[in-house]
Amino acid sequence: MAKESIVPRSGKRVITYYTLLDHRTERFIVKVSRILKSTILSLKLRTQKYDAVIAPNFMAENMVPTLIFIGKAKLVVFFHGGPPFLRIEELKKRGKLRRIISEFGWEFSIVLARFYDLIFVVEKSTEKYFIERGFDPKKVVVIGNGVHFKKILEINVDNKKYDGVFLGQLIPRKINDLIEVWKEVVKIIPGARLCLIGDGPKRKELERSAKMNNLDIISKGWTSEEDKYKLMKSSKVFVFPSYYESWGIAIAESMACGLPVVAYDQPVYDEIFGNAIIKVNIGDVKEMAKRVADIIKNYPNYSNLINNGIQVASRYDWEDIAHNELLNIGNITKK
Repeated sequence: MAKESIVPRSGKRVITYYTLLDHRTERFIVKVSRILKSTILSLKLRTQKYDAVIAPNFMAENMVPTLIFIGKAKLVVFFHGGPPFLRIEELKKRGKLRRIISEFGWEFSIVLARFYDLIFVVEKSTEKYFIERGFDPKKVVVIGNGVHFKKILEINVDNKKYDGVFLGQLIPRKINDLIEVWKEVVKIIPGARLCLIGDGPKRKELERSAKMNNLDIISKGWTSEEDKYKLMKSSKVFVFPSYYESWGIAIAESMACGLPVVAYDQPVYDEIFGNAIIKVNIGDVKEMAKRVADIIKNYPNYSNLINNGIQVASRYDWEDIAHNELLNIGNITKK
């Protein structure tokens, strides 16, 4: 996104990095490889001059190496997630040790954040949190997230091959209830078909569970952007039983694809999506299944919700989001 959207507007050189292990499902291996790669890259580049050095999220492997550039460039960090109290339902699912590690990691990130010139957050509650923790309000900017809205509109499909679709990382907080939800859907609509887009440590377990329960779930893994949108547009409803989201890019993509969305209720959804999605209480599997099944059976009756969703998603085109980010980065580099 940086190369696509920032370079044409600014004429600046943009340096990004990745590792050959980025797509591994073992999160510890990915984390270690990124720490090594980003630190080595930062040490290699530290003698050159830059306008800004950006940590794309608040993970230590991204924040720590950027601190090498203190005094040499303006530092920018993205907080795509909020403080632990905003994801209390997710943390309840973890063991005590995992909760402690999560809370310690967050506090460590807050300490590091004080060295940055600009902090991008994606919603207002996290902005308020930073200000209450004593951060300069001028340094904390709500930037939101985005989708390829114009590209999505250009993609057409002939028919609806799937009843439902899920998109996201196959990790516990996103998919723990997915099989149970779909089992309930199938009780109402026998043979209902679900398309699964994504990968992660829970993929094999989820596929085995689908087979054991005789569920028609097609697992696609990660696909190209174009294929992803084609699969979504080939479906009738987006099913999203995630226990925590800091924003909801997958929801916005689904709305842009013309899908009604049924999701577990998250406080941030009111700010971002308003009444353009159907929300059910977190953990209420049967209610989610009921709402999903109703959409599948009465899809043409949901045109108002679909049109409202498309309108909301149009506000978050990546070109507009990137333009706003660049303006804010430009403001601090001129000082």
